[in-house]
Amino acid sequence: MRSPHDCAASDDLRWRIQQEAKELSMAHQGLSSWIGEIQTAKNRDCALSANTKQDSIVRTNGGEVTRPNSSSNESISKPAYNTTCEEERIYGNKCFSEGKYSDAIESYSRCLRYKDALTSAVVYSNRAMAHIKMKNWTHAEDDANSALQIEPKHYKSYQRRCVARLSMGKIRAAMQDAFSAEECILLEIKNESDTCSSKSLSNAQSALDEIRKLRNEAESAFVSAVKRAPRRKVPISIIA
Repeated sequence: MRSPHDCAASDDLRWRIQQEAKELSMAHQGLSSWIGEIQTAKNRDCALSANTKQDSIVRTNGGEVTRPNSSSNESISKPAYNTTCEEERIYGNKCFSEGKYSDAIESYSRCLRYKDALTSAVVYSNRAMAHIKMKNWTHAEDDANSALQIEPKHYKSYQRRCVARLSMGKIRAAMQDAFSAEECILLEIKNESDTCSSKSLSNAQSALDEIRKLRNEAESAFVSAVKRAPRRKVPISIIA
């Protein structure tokens, strides 16, 4: 027969077990609720991130690159997502035509991350022109150099390097570029005269006129530099 002391101890142990079970059940419910709140917040953040990224994607519409949901005062040089080399080039040209030369440079730079851009001198040459518009003469010269390494007969790159070098006072080098540009455009006109349309030939002739005008400017700058150069008397010895 159990003593009253043993009965009291057994009842106390039973009560403590019940209390611990109740506390564990409440803790489990609290943990489940906390996990649910975390998952809900995570899903909400993922949905917000997806919407933000979708608004930032550059899309093409009729061959023209556009940025959706952009306000008029928002920078159009925002980093692009999921774009191709051609889309970045077209967008750079659009920025250039609108006078947004810094944005054009950024777009051309993103375009040059693709291998496709390295098979033609066009992107480097276009970025050189954008640098010229911003008077970044050294960068313009460097980009023209890169373009000519890809296409040694690219007359536009010679023309743009001539402008950059002339602006930096590299007159002899600028004159050489002007002559090279003229030689390349004349060769292009000769090779394509039978296959090109009249419009293409007219554009080539206009380009040739611009190059010759640039060559005249380089020659005039050279003559002026020679006239400004200090003169020194050179002793002459006559040997009998």
